[in-house]
Amino acid sequence: MKTIGLGKLILCIFMLSAFASCQEEEFYEKEFIDTLSEQYERENGTDLTDEETTEDEGSLPGGVDLPGSGDLPDGDDSTDGDDSTDGDDSTDGDDSTDGDDSTDGDDSSTEEEEEETEEPGIVLDDVVDSFEQNENGAKLDILWVIDNSGSMGNDQEALGNNFDAFISEFVNKNIDFQMAITTTDTRPGNAGVAYLDSMDKLTSSALSANKNQFMNDFKELVKVGVRGSASEQGIMASDSFTTKYGNDWLRDEAYYVIIYISDENDFSPGEVSSYLASIQTWKDNNSFIKTYSIVNQNEHGLTRYGYTGYSNFDRYEELTNLTGGVLGDINQDFYSTLLTMGGLISELVDQFPLSETPHDIATLRVTVNGSEVSGWTYDTANNAIKFNEGSIPDANSIVKVYYAKEVTAE
Repeated sequence: MKTIGLGKLILCIFMLSAFASCQEEEFYEKEFIDTLSEQYERENGTDLTDEETTEDEGSLPGGVDLPGSGDLPDGDDSTDGDDSTDGDDSTDGDDSTDGDDSTDGDDSSTEEEEEETEEPGIVLDDVVDSFEQNENGAKLDILWVIDNSGSMGNDQEALGNNFDAFISEFVNKNIDFQMAITTTDTRPGNAGVAYLDSMDKLTSSALSANKNQFMNDFKELVKVGVRGSASEQGIMASDSFTTKYGNDWLRDEAYYVIIYISDENDFSPGEVSSYLASIQTWKDNNSFIKTYSIVNQNEHGLTRYGYTGYSNFDRYEELTNLTGGVLGDINQDFYSTLLTMGGLISELVDQFPLSETPHDIATLRVTVNGSEVSGWTYDTANNAIKFNEGSIPDANSIVKVYYAKEVTAE
């Protein structure tokens, strides 16, 4: 029994000695690893972080192996628990690494700057518009779109009786014009059809040949009747007319002026902008297309002659505004409305419409037969150049306008 007890005692002493020896060896091994890490940092200027050692616990950055690292267990304090790593200000807790705006934060700001640089910007493109001066200014092609529904009889008569107010400036300026008439009825077979022989009778040559006959013809031709569709589609009718007669009737060098006369809103099925885009395809310069409207602006749908049932005129208003035209009220005195509208339309013949909107009107330059000139103004409403009296170019002169337009870069 004593022998056995003594043996046990010796065995315990041996195990304690071995355990102490392992702890000491592990201590020196850990101390050696930390010393080697610090030496590497001093030589290479690189901090070892938890993230780096976690990704590859057996090596230093650059592929340098740690001696004895293969013997370190997963839970060894030399990595996660050692103050020389997690607790050291030079690693994760240091603002100079993960938390420093000069590292990760810089990347995000750089990306934002790149995105701002890549966004579309505004650039300028040079434009030159060229015109040939006609003997009596620009030509006018005028289409009247007249409502022929049941409530329009009196308005048609008023239009004819006061037409002399509209045409007076045309006579004074000896304007080269032609007119046509269509109705707001777009039922099959009617859409955009020229009314009777209006295209032949309503011309400047007919006016010059016999003014009284011309005036009587207009007065009778605008009486398009009151049996048309109650669903007025004046805008669609103008597009249909343009498609039917554009090749034969429209003149390349003339303004295309469309005048709508209606006491109710437009009920064309398409978007206003779509109809305008279709009409604009007939002109290289969209500024040569102008629309004017004499419509019911009474919010309760009342006219001088009674209740129409509709008060909204927004579609005609939209189209008129898109082309820089003028909106008149069908409830007001026709003579005054036609006098104003006719005067504005007659002024178009003295203007040279620009194909684009200038970026800066201060940079506009105008030449006549190659020489830069003054004596002109820029008309913002019509986006056009207008010469002052005494400075109007002679017939057959070549007028050029130089400017820059804004272009959205892709």
